[in-house]
Amino acid sequence: MLPLSTAKFISGLQWRIPVFRSIYITLGRAVLKIDHTVRSGPAKGLRFNAGQARNFGFILGTYEPEVQKLYACLLRQEMTIYDVGANVGFLSMLAARLVGPTGSVVCFEPLPDNVKAILHNAAINRFENITIVQEALANSDKVSDFLVSEDVGWGRLEGHNLPAEGSARIAVGCRTLDSAIHGHRLRAPDIIKMDIEGGEVEALEGAESVLKEYGPTLLIELHGTNRDVDAILAKNGYRSYVVGEKCSILESRWDAFIVAVPKADRRRCEDAHELAAAASFAR
Repeated sequence: MLPLSTAKFISGLQWRIPVFRSIYITLGRAVLKIDHTVRSGPAKGLRFNAGQARNFGFILGTYEPEVQKLYACLLRQEMTIYDVGANVGFLSMLAARLVGPTGSVVCFEPLPDNVKAILHNAAINRFENITIVQEALANSDKVSDFLVSEDVGWGRLEGHNLPAEGSARIAVGCRTLDSAIHGHRLRAPDIIKMDIEGGEVEALEGAESVLKEYGPTLLIELHGTNRDVDAILAKNGYRSYVVGEKCSILESRWDAFIVAVPKADRRRCEDAHELAAAASFAR
């Protein structure tokens, strides 16, 4: 019932006042593993179970609000979207609704508990257009250690920053996107969303053939990887726009969210620039 800005401010207090963090975690456990109906935003009305994730934003509909708006603007019937770092599947469910039964959502998610949550959420929404690839994307096909955070949304491959909370270590299979698309016989992507806690550089390095052959629109959250991501995008003929900021990747903050499209496609560049400029990115 609160305005989005107020709800976000209250949620943000957990990072500044330790006692608020304890309260937030305690309250968060009350919604674990319970089916809810999303209350607001583009995902309003979807059924959703957050699994092990302690994030009220999934249920309130306030999770990544500007990313949801980008989805609503960009996704169309029959499109194929790759959700790289699908977590428990909130954005995947929204994508499945937007692309419709003739579209396709491919979730790349290595954590078994998160995969179970995605399967459950697809089932309670009766979505049959979701495919799960239980692998992480990297720059080579390999087995790698994955550092699991207490908060399931913050895990990442070894070699990147450690999770903020207590962690465990599990072995996960990794593939390049170039090999995964052929190995799993996936539909070519129209849009790739990527939020993998610092692994975006390796994932993009392993996707160069896909980028050159299909030219998908990219939606990427950065994690201090601005310079490396900018270099890879430029190498592959992409132009990027920072959502909610009038600056380049190199000038933006470490956790910027970007839209990137092939620079040879002038119309898509104009559309991406307008979308990014019109946004007021809220976290």
